[in-house]
Amino acid sequence: MSRIACSSLIGLFMLAAACGGTSGPPVDLPAEQDSDVSVQVISHSFTDANVYMFVGPSRHRLGTAVGKRTTVFTVPWRAVSTASQIRLWAEPIGEHVAVTSDPLQVRPGNMVVWTLEVQLGASNANVFY
Repeated sequence: MSRIACSSLIGLFMLAAACGGTSGPPVDLPAEQDSDVSVQVISHSFTDANVYMFVGPSRHRLGTAVGKRTTVFTVPWRAVSTASQIRLWAEPIGEHVAVTSDPLQVRPGNMVVWTLEVQLGASNANVFY
């Protein structure tokens, strides 16, 4: 290829790269560190339950999940960012039993869905990204 043709191709590629860009205004995305984690508790039980979250050795009360309803808790990312995993723990009010989730790995903006069954041992938790 001749020197002139090679220079022309290089110039054409540089021009195309310079003209490229976005088709609209820039979008400000939230910083990953500022995204909260949602914990959705779906209760199939008639009994209300106090819900806690273990972050490392620390236990934090999220609130009360109402029986036969879906309750959503919002957890600031900074509250869980120091642990590699969390666990959820529920204690039905007035009963002497409790259930603990498997360890869950969460990231900013994740949603944890925990289904509390009538037989607490059948409860399960999933993380959605």
